[in-house]
Amino acid sequence: MKRLTLLVLLTALVGCGSGDSGPRCEQICRKFVNVCEWPAWTSVEQCKRGCLDDMYRRSDAAEVLDCYAAAADPPSQEVVEATVDEALARGVYGVAISQGTFDREQAEIRARSQMTCDPFAAVQCKTEAVLVQPDLPLVNEDTARSGG
Repeated sequence: MKRLTLLVLLTALVGCGSGDSGPRCEQICRKFVNVCEWPAWTSVEQCKRGCLDDMYRRSDAAEVLDCYAAAADPPSQEVVEATVDEALARGVYGVAISQGTFDREQAEIRARSQMTCDPFAAVQCKTEAVLVQPDLPLVNEDTARSGG
């Protein structure tokens, strides 16, 4: 009976804590698996389970999911322009400019491509999420096994 109670409690916690994480996890996982073709997951369902496991007890789940979405989605034109401007300021295109072959439009296309489906950005999302203390405690495995 205690195990059944614990199972019901865990199910309720997953349901309550996840908020809109379920649909958002699925949407993001579809991009990760089908669009970005990242080999970290064998299926959308596997990615979604991992996402939900990560998000159900977080008060910052929406921010983490926004970060994941930004890692998979193409950046805005403003972000692309700022990235190219920063590269120009740092001298990344110095040789192309001196040779007269620099093409800003092509630089922006390349930046957009590199910033879409960016696995490094997705890893950074996870790294930042690890730094935030989750709201709900983990279930003590010994308590769960002993039933009380």
